[in-house]
Parts: sequence; structure tokens; C-alpha cells
Amino acid sequence: PAAPRPPAPAAMRHDPPAPAANNAPAVIALFSQDSGGADFNLLYNNLIAALKTRTTQTIAFDCGGIQYLSDPELEYLEKIHRSLISQNRNLLLVNCSNELGDLLQRQPELASLIR
Repeated sequence: PAAPRPPAPAAMRHDPPAPAANNAPAVIALFSQDSGGADFNLLYNNLIAALKTRTTQTIAFDCGGIQYLSDPELEYLEKIHRSLISQNRNLLLVNCSNELGDLLQRQPELASLIR
């Protein structure tokens, strides 16, 4: 019999965000293997779940696998950022590719979130 396949990396699964330890950031994947790119519906659902179940002040969107975001997608990220600020929470954008980082640098509100 064939050996079992290892699980997909966390950023490619549809699992809810992992539990935060010691107020560590809640990390939520933006990339979805099913969509082959950014999946804002999944991101939103996971964000709502994280906000309901966590006390962490910081949410981190894992941008691994994302090379490009359209203007409406960038505007949506800005709206999410403003919403989190109004709830006294912080947003970080982690694992940004060079291409995505360059694009985000053109958006002052988002550029400051890159880690």
C-alpha cells in the first residue's frame, strides 16, 4: 500500500486560524489553493471566526502565494484595516512576495502593514 500523503501546508488548507498563544497574532491565509489566488470570501469567514474566538490584538494575513491584487481587492484590505483599527486591533501583512510588496508600497495605508 502507498504511504499516506503528508497534510497540505496550513496556508493551503481551509482550516480556521490556529489558536493564538500568549496573545500571538492570529494568522489567516489569503491564498486559497482552490481558487488559485486570493480568496477574500474565505479570508472574511476566517477573520470573523478569529474575532469571535480570540482576544489577540493582532491579526496577520499570510499573503504567501499571492503575486498581485486588483485595485478593488486593495481597497477591501484597506476597509478591513480600518474596521480592525476601530476595534482596537492591528493588522499585519506577512509573507508578501516581492511583486506584492512593490504593489502594496504604492498604497500608504497598506505599506505600513508589511512585515
